[in-house]
Amino acid sequence: MAQQRDTLTRGKVVDDAIVQTFKASLRGALLRSGDEVYDEARKVFNGMIDRRPDLIVRCADASDVVNSVNFCSHQ
Repeated sequence: MAQQRDTLTRGKVVDDAIVQTFKASLRGALLRSGDEVYDEARKVFNGMIDRRPDLIVRCADASDVVNSVNFCSHQ
């Protein structure tokens, strides 16, 4: 059984089932804290910025972008 993880979106906790449904809609990767490549993916060029987003989407195509925007706007 997969471990349940709380995800914050706009300061509100999103149910893990909703995040899993979103993940299934993507062709690209959905990264969360604790994933093997999460720390490398969250780095930005400016070393003074150290943010830890709950979700990182690596879009594979335009439909991933649309799904990501829709997910964020409905949460």
